[in-house]
Amino acid sequence: MSDARHSNVVRPAIFSSLERRTRLLLAGLPLLAVLLSPDGQVKEYNFGALGDSADGDAPSDWIGGRFEDGPWWSYSRGSRLAARGHLDRARKGERVSEECLYKRADGLMGVMSLTLTPVADRTGSLKQILVTALDVTHRTRGDRASEILRADMAYRMRNSFSVMDALAARAAPGDAASLSGRLDCVREAHRLCAHYLFFDVPVEDIVRSALPEPDAVSLELGPVGVPARDVEVLLLALSALAGADRDANLSVRGVDGDMLQVIWHEAEPREASALPDPLSAAILDDIVTLQTGGTATQTNDAHGFRWSLLLPLERTSRAA
Repeated sequence: MSDARHSNVVRPAIFSSLERRTRLLLAGLPLLAVLLSPDGQVKEYNFGALGDSADGDAPSDWIGGRFEDGPWWSYSRGSRLAARGHLDRARKGERVSEECLYKRADGLMGVMSLTLTPVADRTGSLKQILVTALDVTHRTRGDRASEILRADMAYRMRNSFSVMDALAARAAPGDAASLSGRLDCVREAHRLCAHYLFFDVPVEDIVRSALPEPDAVSLELGPVGVPARDVEVLLLALSALAGADRDANLSVRGVDGDMLQVIWHEAEPREASALPDPLSAAILDDIVTLQTGGTATQTNDAHGFRWSLLLPLERTSRAA
């Protein structure tokens, strides 16, 4: 009697396939969950926490695409390459767990705890990769609040005042407007650092903030991030270079794994009257090298005007 009763139960079609059961399971998790094929193609993911696309796309648009093309790390090429690097490690059988920045649906930056877990069969062959991510922005801000406020912000403000003091010492009586513009650069640098929660800032954001007409300059920007401590002086330096209305090429890329190379090149040499004024020269030489620990060089000859900076990304101590 009992068997007959249960045999007449009609189960919903959604339970009839493995794919749909997997989708239901993922949808019930209180965190972002993504199921990848061994080559990194998105097979399924849930529509729960972090499930909204930062670019407003429908959630299903990502299915069938690549893991590194997810909307959460679309804010820079460097973040997409980092996502790809995490995937490559997982494909080799490593369980990857990282805290990284992501772009939220409201356009602000958040911090996610990202985990990639390779799933293998009994023979050890990789069958799929399970990705989970949880927003830890509030926790991260709480854990780092005292460090940021007491150390990082104090350091940044101290350097800002020292930079402005050095500029003021080199300024002529008629440089008030120029000094005001430099203050705007300092303010923009602090805004960028705060926007990215004092993690590395994508170099393309710095360049586009520094150049009044970025599309007028030929840009070759590598997928690199600039430590928050160096954003201010790099933005100031690029602003000083962009003061002249000349055809220029700007190249920024990572070299040797732990260095950032910045090259501003103009094919034609500058006339003496177009060379950096004392205020700009101070930024491009003394101030940038003192604050970053890097090496700046400038030439103006038959090969054109050229300014370059080699900046160490990893430093054991900070400039005073």
